[in-house]
Amino acid sequence: MNQLELPAYKEHKVEFTLGRTLLWLLIAGLFTTMQIQQSLRGGRLISWFLLDDDSIYYVDALRRLMVFHGGGPDKLFLDFIQNGMHAPGGTLPALLGFGLFGPYDWAPSAARGLVIFGLIVFVAEYLCRGLPLIWKLCVVTLALTWRIIGATVTEGRPDLTMALLAAMGIMLITESNWLGSRWQKQVFTGVIWGLALLWKPSASIVTIFLFVFALGIASFYEWFKDKGLFQNIIPVNLRCLGATVAVAFIHYVINWQGILGYINMVLFGKFSREFHQNLSFLGHGLYYLSGAAGRWLIGYHWLVLFVLISTLALGHFWYQNRQDFWPNFPVVALIMFLITWLSVSIPKTKTPHIGAVFPALIFFVALYLVVYLIRYYQLASNRKKLIFYGGMSLLTAVAIGQMKWPAARYDVASAQKVYQITQEIAVDLAQQVKPNELIVELSYWYPSVANYHILKTGIDPQLQGVTFSHQDLANALKLFNQADYIFFDTGYVDSVERDLNNGKITEYEYNTVQDLIRKLDSPKYQLLQEYPNPYPLEQGRKLFLYQRIKS
Repeated sequence: MNQLELPAYKEHKVEFTLGRTLLWLLIAGLFTTMQIQQSLRGGRLISWFLLDDDSIYYVDALRRLMVFHGGGPDKLFLDFIQNGMHAPGGTLPALLGFGLFGPYDWAPSAARGLVIFGLIVFVAEYLCRGLPLIWKLCVVTLALTWRIIGATVTEGRPDLTMALLAAMGIMLITESNWLGSRWQKQVFTGVIWGLALLWKPSASIVTIFLFVFALGIASFYEWFKDKGLFQNIIPVNLRCLGATVAVAFIHYVINWQGILGYINMVLFGKFSREFHQNLSFLGHGLYYLSGAAGRWLIGYHWLVLFVLISTLALGHFWYQNRQDFWPNFPVVALIMFLITWLSVSIPKTKTPHIGAVFPALIFFVALYLVVYLIRYYQLASNRKKLIFYGGMSLLTAVAIGQMKWPAARYDVASAQKVYQITQEIAVDLAQQVKPNELIVELSYWYPSVANYHILKTGIDPQLQGVTFSHQDLANALKLFNQADYIFFDTGYVDSVERDLNNGKITEYEYNTVQDLIRKLDSPKYQLLQEYPNPYPLEQGRKLFLYQRIKS
């Protein structure tokens, strides 16, 4: 027995049947619909997705959909080449959703149901290959109770899907004898890694790091154990690398400058401070376990259950391999688990999205261990089977009972107000601003969100806004003095003051921003519209649209 496997494990091939495939499609559709319905009532899809990176991808998708409707597939392909995507994993599902279902806020989430379908097929037909249907259904049910899976539906960012792909790739390489695997698995693994690189190119540094380490460690360890496998190292890894390059090559060739520029800005530029977490040594180590990211993507109940399942599986593995424990222990998998944890925990740059690959890896490892225990007890005595079946029933009941929605604490009234105000802004901008005129934004998100409404409703698809950025003062001054319209949010002043107090901007930058704001009181600018405060808890906050008086 080897690497947490029973002898019969390798004999089972992946076999698809039409009936089971339709069953997984039905389950994926029901789960996706359930997540969307909840989010439309108390989650991100009320309006909060608009005030996040989601709106950037959705605006990009809507613009490209207009190109497709106006010029067909060839024009769309040409647009992909001429105007590179920041992250195909954010734009393409939104493009598919809007194209299939129409300009509805939930359409991109519905398209991401295909991700859920693919995940279910992988879990049921690969992880659970050879198991009876009842056990496949049980493991799939456990998988769908993880919060990271529900968040994958409602989050417009591509980070979570990318994290699941990368974690899946790590598991495929480290789960068993990599150098002795079939060529089909090697190519499939390469495709998975290629999709991970394609889904979120700006995270490619971490993705490539984990990919190279997984291949290197697996190859070296297996060669160390069996020198006869040396001749397999190059062909096996080349098949995997070739498939990876084939999937991601075109996008990286077209957009390499934008990819490198964004990575440099986030990791080394002044913008990098926005992502820094000032935590203790222990806080950094626990951030993706019991910290902010772990609580959101895993949850305490699954973290505790993961420890219990791991302990039980390790105990069974030790009992089976008492005479030769270490030669059969999955060392490569353990090393990659630790490397993944350290790679996202050591850097100061942290958000729940950036390092989601580690919670995603915990997700797959937990399911893998559950499947291992199922296989073990299928061959056990009737008494042990009965005890195990009772334990699995309890585990499933606890997991279902502890399932939490990805986001269920949003203020519905406030969210609806934000949505209404941004729609009003969209109408006003479309009626007032000409296509070639310039809008400068001294606020966070509102004109960008209005642009989403404009494209979605077709009020004036040519209207584009320019976002003000106080990180680049020279450009901001130039845009401000050339602007035809200024959109000003009084809450922006508070955010700039917080940036000054937190050391994210200098006093000179703060004073420059204040000077820009004071210019709005001069006769050179005319107040056109005033919008009510969208946040009930922030009294006095208002939104204004100014027009520059041309001499």
